Amino acid sequence: MTAPAAARPTALIRSATFRLALGIALAIAVANGVIFAGVYWFAAREVAARTEALVRADLTGLADLYAQRRLIALREAIETRLERDPTVPAVYLLTDKKDGRLAGNLARWPDGVPTGERLGRFTASADGRPPGDYWGAGTTLPGGFRLVIGHALAEDDTHLARLALILIGASAATLALGIGGGVLASRRLFARILAVNEVAAAVEAGTMAARVAGADRPDEFGDLARHVNAMLERTERLIGGLREVSDRIAHELRTPLNRIRGRIDLIADAGSEAERAAAAEAARTEVADTVRVFEALLDIATTEAEAGNRAGLAPVDLAAVVADVADLYEAVAEDRGIVLTVAAAGPVPVLGDRMLLARMLANVVDNAVKFSPPEAGVTIALTVADDLAVLSVTDRGPGLDPAFRKRAFDRFTRGADTAEVPGHGLGLSLVRAIAIRHGARIELTDAEPGLTVTFRLPLGSAT
Repeated sequence: MTAPAAARPTALIRSATFRLALGIALAIAVANGVIFAGVYWFAAREVAARTEALVRADLTGLADLYAQRRLIALREAIETRLERDPTVPAVYLLTDKKDGRLAGNLARWPDGVPTGERLGRFTASADGRPPGDYWGAGTTLPGGFRLVIGHALAEDDTHLARLALILIGASAATLALGIGGGVLASRRLFARILAVNEVAAAVEAGTMAARVAGADRPDEFGDLARHVNAMLERTERLIGGLREVSDRIAHELRTPLNRIRGRIDLIADAGSEAERAAAAEAARTEVADTVRVFEALLDIATTEAEAGNRAGLAPVDLAAVVADVADLYEAVAEDRGIVLTVAAAGPVPVLGDRMLLARMLANVVDNAVKFSPPEAGVTIALTVADDLAVLSVTDRGPGLDPAFRKRAFDRFTRGADTAEVPGHGLGLSLVRAIAIRHGARIELTDAEPGLTVTFRLPLGSAT
């Protein structure tokens, strides 16, 4: 039964494809997050390194100026810088030995300023402007004068904050796109899997004609649809064949069973011992014939069940099989005045079951001898062509009508001119089952007069 449309979203969320897609999207988002975090860390490090280089260069330059031209030159340099650009994103302060301001844009020595070779972040207010964060350090010059320099971090922090927002937004967009793409992909996958499940449910409910759509697509789902449809077609054929066989068995066995019942009635009503013995013998013959029908059907079913299974097959010399069957039927053919000719070049190795191959050939030869007129000939030929073993049996009998050849291998099927010949029409069905078991192709062609039955089997390794 198909799932209700309202239940499908819930089924989609519970599906393995959705969980897989969601997991992949989350994994991609995490990977992108790690990459973006690395980008941010690298950018922040580069900005910090640039600011630190500027501060150290500033400290070194002013310290050298003081060493060369003393205090007056240092004061003039600081004042000149501030007068040239009052909004410079930096702070300077030069104090005397008693921390009195000599030059700069700071009113007092800031709190938390690192000293010596170490640079760091501190907060200061330049010329009445709002407090801001700076990166710098303080140093003591020869003579007891102190100098502090800091470069503003506001612009760097703004750029880094914008970069962080961009990277976070990119991570969120990646996650959203991943989840959205995963949902779309999983919905498509889920729809295709749902189609297979719906067909399976329909078949389970008894609709054997249901088939999976999309078998013409050149992808793995097309392959799945083709294989499922092929499986369903084979199942439908097997069930149809089983139904047909059941009907035919019921039809074919009705007459012999009625005859058996009649023979039993004759035994009961017989007036003499001789009549009872004759009726009992006739009943035994009818029962034996019925048992042979069931045995033939069992052999056909067993052989068909092994179709495609290569287990149990072994290298066989097909020429030796031909020789054995020819020896078996040579006397029978001679009794009917039929010349049995063998043209088999050996060895011809194939992969198969020796007994089944002999039975397949024997059934065909038996028909050829049975239906050939006296003084006619039957030829068994074996050759090799295009990496195939080509086995053929040719008779000079009445042949088969072209319209009948398609049904010749069906169970209980017999030609119109064979009504007087004993049999139940199961021999060729077993021949076809054995041929399929061995991967062989069967061809029926006119021999003018007569019929040629040809088998083409794949060659195998020699023993």
